[in-house]
Amino acid sequence: SNYTHPTKTIYEYDYYGLNYNIKKEIYQYITITDINTDAGIIFQDNKNTLWLATNIGLYNFNGKKFKNFSKEQNFYKSSVSCIYIDKNQTIWFGGDKGLSKINKDGETKLYTKKDGMPYLSIRSICEDYAGNLWIGTYGYGFLIYNGKSFFNIDKNKELSKKIILDIKQDSKNNMWLATSNNGVCRWNSLDSSISWLTENDGLSNNNIRLILEDSWGSYWFATSGGGI
Repeated sequence: SNYTHPTKTIYEYDYYGLNYNIKKEIYQYITITDINTDAGIIFQDNKNTLWLATNIGLYNFNGKKFKNFSKEQNFYKSSVSCIYIDKNQTIWFGGDKGLSKINKDGETKLYTKKDGMPYLSIRSICEDYAGNLWIGTYGYGFLIYNGKSFFNIDKNKELSKKIILDIKQDSKNNMWLATSNNGVCRWNSLDSSISWLTENDGLSNNNIRLILEDSWGSYWFATSGGGI
């Protein structure tokens, strides 16, 4: 996984640790000594702390050392698949136990079926322009959380059995959903219509891992096995 900070520092996280560019062509490599994990998702909060998804919970990195947040807080000590930091600096993350959050005061909460969440296997999170969370699941499409309840707006169930690996909002407030083996879905914010991009439309692979809109309004899709 990789993440580029606005200062142009490039962070790359792999099985062995964190590699980051601190100046032009100068790199520093730091290992996480107590875990061996596959590449995870990286997000940075407004205090410049990096948050990393691992197979045993949530870690953070303050620029000098790693801290196992899940272990220290005795909270969500299992695999984390996705992380997202919203406009209020609430940290949201999920895996196979449900949706979790850490607010700016450090308070934690886990949302499960008791809280009205029908599916617990989470793979992606994104906040839309209205402040709603879009939550991609493993095999059940997506959910929306408005701060009070979870609901589904996919009335025609076009994504009901899809694995949603990434969700992004574009500059026109449309929502893009990356699926495993079904291509890319665009949800039109004006009329809630759905359109698809697949290999038939020129994608190199229908297994889409990540989505990015650049400053020119072009879209980039990272695939599994088909490049970009």
